[in-house]
Amino acid sequence: MLNISRREEAASKVVIVGRDSLTSGLLADSLAHNLRCDAVATRQPDLARVLRANRVDLIIISADLNSIPGAGFDLAATVYAAHPKIPMIILMTNR
Repeated sequence: MLNISRREEAASKVVIVGRDSLTSGLLADSLAHNLRCDAVATRQPDLARVLRANRVDLIIISADLNSIPGAGFDLAATVYAAHPKIPMIILMTNR
């Protein structure tokens, strides 16, 4: 009998730094459930450690972090300088 195994593709690893832990956690859960990716929410101070320790395919950053409008752009620029090959999405809020 020939045993053919199906090769599972590695799930995309997505790291989310949201404006607060609730919204980033909800987004991570939604991505994991609906897109079957490995999504994790982290806080801004922990992002560098997460990027060093894991293969990351996409970073999602809220434009407003810690109630500071535009702080996500500064974080994105810092992350891009250290990891220019990782794509990023910046979430904007409509107020």
